[in-house]
Amino acid sequence: MEQELKMQSIVILAQSFNTTIFNRYWLVNNNFVKDEDVNSNSIFTPNVTQLNTPNFSIVVVPEQLQFNGGGSYDFENHITTTLLGILNALNGVPFKAVGFNFNWLIRDEKLTIQELTKNYFYNNNFPLFNEFQSGNPHFGGFLSKDFSGTRMNLDIKPVHLDMVDNVLCNFNFHLDLVDPETAQSQLISLIESWSEFKDESKRLINLF
Repeated sequence: MEQELKMQSIVILAQSFNTTIFNRYWLVNNNFVKDEDVNSNSIFTPNVTQLNTPNFSIVVVPEQLQFNGGGSYDFENHITTTLLGILNALNGVPFKAVGFNFNWLIRDEKLTIQELTKNYFYNNNFPLFNEFQSGNPHFGGFLSKDFSGTRMNLDIKPVHLDMVDNVLCNFNFHLDLVDPETAQSQLISLIESWSEFKDESKRLINLF
């Protein structure tokens, strides 16, 4: 059984971000990113910023900031030096919600995707599944529960990615920031504990 952390991201929703400040000069001058790390395909306009670097990317539109990394194990360091630095520098932003996302891939060279997903998700006691005995059936699932002050959602489905069949496990840990007075401090506190959520996603993946 192979496991791969394909993507990890933090999505922050707000009533409105002042997108005009997210320009190259502001990001570099405040040491959130090195100028030489800004890829040439980055975009800086009054309404949209897309900062691409070798290790992470940031996309900012008026109602959303998204901080993305691949499977890099340095992502937590970039959260500390870049994302938390940016959030501490922002004043008066009406934050609304935050979500942590972890996309894991699972594959098994000994099993087809039909065999692998049926082993995990087929329910012989539910008549609906009897309709999926033939026709190249694939299986998946959705699970949800409260975890550490957030709502965890896990969406599991078969995908064909990079010329290989995988089981994609999408973890989302969501928190609504309901109190404007404490939204920023609550947001920062949660992001500071980001590794707890990554570790939980890894723990659950290890159950496969």
